[in-house]
Amino acid sequence: MGLDKTQCYEVTCYLTWSPCPTCAQKLVAFTKAQVHLNLRIFASRLYYHWRSSHKKGLQLLWESQIPMEVMGLPEFTDCWENFVDHGKPPPFNPSEKLQELGERSRSIKRRLEKIKSRGVDNLETDLRSLQLGPGSPSSSRSDWR
Repeated sequence: MGLDKTQCYEVTCYLTWSPCPTCAQKLVAFTKAQVHLNLRIFASRLYYHWRSSHKKGLQLLWESQIPMEVMGLPEFTDCWENFVDHGKPPPFNPSEKLQELGERSRSIKRRLEKIKSRGVDNLETDLRSLQLGPGSPSSSRSDWR
């Protein structure tokens, strides 16, 4: 990329859809190779969020310290102001549309938070099922005789 390795870079990426599992893996590899670069991802929607592989891709980003969030009103507004060609007026009221998008994003944000926390929940469940230490009285050796 030709970036000065003595500098630190912050990159904010606005996406229409969250990354698929393959893209999530590539983003993790990219950020590991570019240690002087911090990546933040904002998506307006979650791509196939009900599929296990896509959930794992989002969890991989989170576990790899790559913030993946859902766009809210501030991010939609930033995109509108900085990345949309304002050559002619749109056929809708931009402030109303941005407000509507921000409100709709709340349920998507909750969905993403559940996906992120699933990795933690699964770890806690796995640790509970290990049964380390002394067993319960019903599982003692004397019951085997």
